[in-house]
Amino acid sequence: MRRRLGRLRPLHVPSPVRAWVVACWAMSIGLVAVLLIPGITDAISVQGAGVIATFTASLKFRFAMLIAASVLVGASVVWVLLRARVEHEPRAHDRVLREAVIITVALVPVLSLMADAAWIRAGVAAVPALVFVILAHLPLAGGGLATVSGLGLLAAVPWFSLAAYQSTSAGSSPSSWLWIGLFGAAAAFAAFGSYYGVARAAESRSTRLTFLYRADLHPALVFGIVAACVVVVLLRLTVARDLFPQPDPTLWAPFDRSLVSWTIALLVAALLVAVAVPAVSQPLTQFGERRVVGLLAALGNLELIGSVLVIALGIVVAILTATVFLPTGWLVLVPLAKFIGVLVLLAVVLLPPFRGTAARWIGITSGVFLAATTLNSTLDAAGVRVPSVLEGFPATPVQVLLFLLLAAVLLSVWNAIQPARRINPGLVSRLAVVPLIAVHAGWLLPAVWSELGRVVIVVGVLLALFWLMPPVAADRTRHGLNVLGASLAQLVALLVFVLAIPSLFADGALTVLGLLWLSVPIIAALTIDTVKFTQPAQPDASRSPMEDA
Repeated sequence: MRRRLGRLRPLHVPSPVRAWVVACWAMSIGLVAVLLIPGITDAISVQGAGVIATFTASLKFRFAMLIAASVLVGASVVWVLLRARVEHEPRAHDRVLREAVIITVALVPVLSLMADAAWIRAGVAAVPALVFVILAHLPLAGGGLATVSGLGLLAAVPWFSLAAYQSTSAGSSPSSWLWIGLFGAAAAFAAFGSYYGVARAAESRSTRLTFLYRADLHPALVFGIVAACVVVVLLRLTVARDLFPQPDPTLWAPFDRSLVSWTIALLVAALLVAVAVPAVSQPLTQFGERRVVGLLAALGNLELIGSVLVIALGIVVAILTATVFLPTGWLVLVPLAKFIGVLVLLAVVLLPPFRGTAARWIGITSGVFLAATTLNSTLDAAGVRVPSVLEGFPATPVQVLLFLLLAAVLLSVWNAIQPARRINPGLVSRLAVVPLIAVHAGWLLPAVWSELGRVVIVVGVLLALFWLMPPVAADRTRHGLNVLGASLAQLVALLVFVLAIPSLFADGALTVLGLLWLSVPIIAALTIDTVKFTQPAQPDASRSPMEDA
């Protein structure tokens, strides 16, 4: 613990950067107080449904959130400019990130004030915002650390003005575009994080069990591991079915589903086994797996992404016409968009660049599984009734788990009676253990919306600051970048969590939706053996698209 704490080494951070690190820590402590002191968040209320809604909170709460957001903005600017300085040859996505941060932090305060018809305040906020954008694109932005730190402070000035705006009647109104935008963006970001967190939680838990995936495991031990998984599954199907809130128990009552549903689950499981077994001796290439999972998470949250775009459009309309424009009719098209997105993903992973990669099979198995799910949602949205024999035709992750567990049982028996022709014991263990982890991954995340869950998330975020820090870099600027990045991540997590509290994601539905979308890609990614892509030597110095990916 002391060695991990020593990795922070604040005195090794250059003083201009250290000031922002300390500011991030101070704001994080303040947000922790907001979360843990009883009653502070009770006055937050929401009127509406989903992300597009109006929110009410006390002046103290709103003021505290905007001060924290101001520090976050300034520190983010320092981080992106410092990153461009440390990375002497920034890649394309680094430049895109830099521009996105600069433009966003400059425009949001000005546009929010304009949408609320606070024209004088918007004009005042526009002055430092415009100066910041100009200076950030001049050569001096790459100058000394004091200059970079000053640009961060300049970027934060318009956000500080938003804090002062809260004392006015327009700023405190539930219909203020500032809070519709901030709360909506936070809710969407938290939802996407919950989806993607399912994948990350499964990956981290599975990593801790690598001792169960060794290739030299004795057949009797493998059989014992598989048997233990069978016992857990039987309990979840029976007496432990109601262990988690709805709609999770419905997933664990799969035997009343249609034959088509079981056929789809069998096809997905068979594809996974058929790819995973030969991949033990001939691993597939690592290429694009995280992008595929990220794209699936984005598709799963398509209505949330659309809601954020609608809020942004509403702000523009409010500026131009002084009217409220927050349409919801487009939501009926979201299931169709998800279905088309899944089909496009299937087509993309079949392209030549994905030949021999794990991403291809993650995309294929996930596409087969989700095509049925999204098609069913599309038909429901259109009011189309399917024949009774096809009712409930989409498969569930639990059905896929049952088939993979059956495969693990059969393979463990095969290894016991055919030791000379045995299948890799580590793979057999993974086929039993990984699906069980994947379908519970969302519930392995802390129950953050409960009172105890708040304590868990706070402790986890604070511990992550130093536990996940890389070793101290010899270069002070590089070390400052690392510490500031970790401090920023901590502040972002806490701020988004606090802002998302009043949103309507306080039940188990979001977690289960995450499981429905990401269980199969998680299982595929953690069972298929891969090797890193190595670019062959080339006569010129150009980078290949595969390497960049």
